Amino acid sequence: MPVRKNAVLVTAGLAGVVIAAAMVTASTPASAKIVKYCQGGNHMHYGSGSGPTKRAARRAAIASWSGFTVFEYGSAWGRFSNARLRRTSCAKSGTAWSCSVEGNPCRRAR
Repeated sequence: MPVRKNAVLVTAGLAGVVIAAAMVTASTPASAKIVKYCQGGNHMHYGSGSGPTKRAARRAAIASWSGFTVFEYGSAWGRFSNARLRRTSCAKSGTAWSCSVEGNPCRRAR
């Protein structure tokens, strides 16, 4: 009987370890594993754009931000989704939308 009791305790212990490991893995965002290099301090780049829809205006603003960032640092730095401290603001005037974006340029580690 003691052997069976020990086997049950070991199995329960292993199950607890597996569940704890799964919880830690699930609570760690995938982006936390991506190493980025960012321009020093809070060096921000800005972009603005307009369009018939909010989505179009936001895309134009991001394209503006990206174009200047690529010009200054190269294509590895031009993804707005990699930028740190990203901000977007949009407003509608009549039938047109205008948006502005800002962010600290970053690139992924190679």
